[in-house]
Amino acid sequence: MKKSKILLAAISITIVNIFIGAITCGGLFNWVYQIEPTNVWKSMAEISFPLMLITTFITDLIFVYVYTLIKNSIPTQNNYTKGIIYGLIVCGIGLIPGMISTYLYMTVASGVVIYWTISGIIVNPINGIIAAIICNKD
Repeated sequence: MKKSKILLAAISITIVNIFIGAITCGGLFNWVYQIEPTNVWKSMAEISFPLMLITTFITDLIFVYVYTLIKNSIPTQNNYTKGIIYGLIVCGIGLIPGMISTYLYMTVASGVVIYWTISGIIVNPINGIIAAIICNKD
């Protein structure tokens, strides 16, 4: 696997994630963050955009790299289906247990946990499709 494909996929996913996050968390669904308790959130002025961008990219790079490691084990030749399955696998082993732990052990509104879970179940397969299309391109 060429490193350039992995980088291109990670950059593409980062751009999509920031765009989706701006529309959803920053716009359409930002009311979720007004559900009590609200004292757990930093203000937007306190958030470092460069740090957010770097950490998002690193996470997306790991997402794509793991995809390249397991892509041949996903039982389909269709890139879209392969990406969706990979995104759902990530949800099953990462997102769902993390959201259950967040609900059980943290002071975060259950509405936020539900929102993050639904969002992840939608966004991870989209990211998987992007990784599959770019990394499986000849």
